[in-house]
Amino acid sequence: MPDAPRTGRPGRPRDEMAEAKVLRTALNLYGEIGWAAFNFTKVATQAGVGKSTIYSRWENREALLQAAFSALVVCPGPRGDSAREVLMNEADFRLREYLGSNRRAVRRLFVEASHT
Repeated sequence: MPDAPRTGRPGRPRDEMAEAKVLRTALNLYGEIGWAAFNFTKVATQAGVGKSTIYSRWENREALLQAAFSALVVCPGPRGDSAREVLMNEADFRLREYLGSNRRAVRRLFVEASHT
């Protein structure tokens, strides 16, 4: 009896919980140590995953941090009766979210960006 054809990628399926853990860890670590010291090895160690988990998903540390910051806020959608009101509500929402639980990472991003 022949084996059933394989579908998808070989190996274990991706663990989506690991991805979320890596993104959270990347933000926290970046907030603590900054860009110069930030690397995949430190993220993997603190997240409790193998470096291959990170290398298989993100090309470099820039891509990892971009994904981490992008996952930081999920916008609820436009709210308001005018363009101005929609923009004000959006700005207010993003400010509260970005300065919320990941305040240290966001603050470091602004500080380091101002020095370039």
